[in-house]
Amino acid sequence: MGPARHPRQQCRRHAACARGRSRSRGLAPHDRAQPVRPDGTTKAALPHLKAAKGHIVNVSSVAGRVANPGASGYAATKFGVVAFSESLRREVYADKVRVTVIEPGLVRTELGDHITNEEFKAGLEHRLATMEALTAEDIANAILYAVSQPPHVNVNEILIRPTDQER
Repeated sequence: MGPARHPRQQCRRHAACARGRSRSRGLAPHDRAQPVRPDGTTKAALPHLKAAKGHIVNVSSVAGRVANPGASGYAATKFGVVAFSESLRREVYADKVRVTVIEPGLVRTELGDHITNEEFKAGLEHRLATMEALTAEDIANAILYAVSQPPHVNVNEILIRPTDQER
């Protein structure tokens, strides 16, 4: 195990690793947004998380609360992440393992680079041009808030949107 890192650095490092792994496996762009067996991955880590009284942070989307036309598959995966997180929280709370789900609204990321549907891509570009989107730093700060709480506090969910995002 390497040197201790600030939680914000860990968030960035893990996000970068996840993107790198999905690209190196040659997954199609839409597959990169799908959870890859979160139950299996989490169950493998649970003994260590229980021993350390750890904290699991899953990232979903506002689409896990508000489904939009034309994005049913995406919404289904995000609703699934929220449900998985709550179910898992109820399974591990007695072991003092905390579970948080972060549900961001519009975030300025490389997502648009992977959209092949021109209509959806144009819609995203329009939304990015007409509102001040969140940044990766905003999401890292939300995660930092959740994991920085004292051990008796579990921030279950953070729904975070740009101020000028309607839904």
